[in-house]
Formats: sequence, C-alpha cells, structure tokens
Amino acid sequence: MSYTTVETATVAVIRKHADFDADHCKAADGKMFGKGLARFCLVSYNSDRTQELTIRIELRIWLLNIDVFVPWHGDLAELEQRVDAEVQKVKDMIAKYPRLDATAGVTKAILATGNPKDVLQVAKGTYRGKRSILEVQEAVDPARAE
Repeated sequence: MSYTTVETATVAVIRKHADFDADHCKAADGKMFGKGLARFCLVSYNSDRTQELTIRIELRIWLLNIDVFVPWHGDLAELEQRVDAEVQKVKDMIAKYPRLDATAGVTKAILATGNPKDVLQVAKGTYRGKRSILEVQEAVDPARAE
C-alpha cells in the first residue's frame, strides 16, 4: 500500500465525525487557515519505516501528523479547552476504526498525542492547534509489494 492510501483512509475515518466533514478535514491543505472555520484538521506525512516480522512478512509503519486547529481568541486556558475537545473527537473516531475502516493490510492504527501544553502556532496567527501522531501498522508480503 502507498502513503496516499493510508492518508486517504485516515482522512475518511476522521470525516466520519460530523464536525470534521469534507470542508473541515483535508490532507495538508494550507488554504484551510483562511476560511474562517470553527475547527479543522490537517493530515500530513511524518515518516515511515519497515521491520521484519517473519521471513515472509514485513511490518510497515507509517507515521502521520494529525493537526487540529481552532481560532485563537487570546485566552490560552480557553484555547486549550476548545482544542482538547476537538482533538478528542479525532481520537474517538480513530478508536472506533482501529484498522482505518478495514483498509486492506492495516493491522492497527494508534493515535498518540504529544505534550498537552504544546500549542501549534501558524504564521498568520489566527489559529492555534495541537499535533497528534498517528501510527498505522501494515503487514506486507515483500514478494507481492510493487
């Protein structure tokens, strides 16, 4: 499977939550910052690695950044509450679909949130957010991989 397949499946699962429909969750779309949305989620590539499971099967591990943003109104405590609520929605959807809605080859998807006090800031300054890392594990038969 390719990164694009993993990314598409991740976005599709997050969009299953009503607050993160097609307008509010996209794959690394910087245009989201100028749309005046109450919340949005960006999914982007972080890294990947492969390790041998057996002589015939490899485990490919894809890491994706999942950045959730809300408008910044100047109050840090209020911001943390709002962004935490939005991050929880994403966590809940990934937990409901731990194989990314039965995407072929995916054995597990695990969402890890970093330091809860770390806040993402964007250059335009109107949004703040938090980053989580999604680890997607895929069983691969190297002889069949293209």
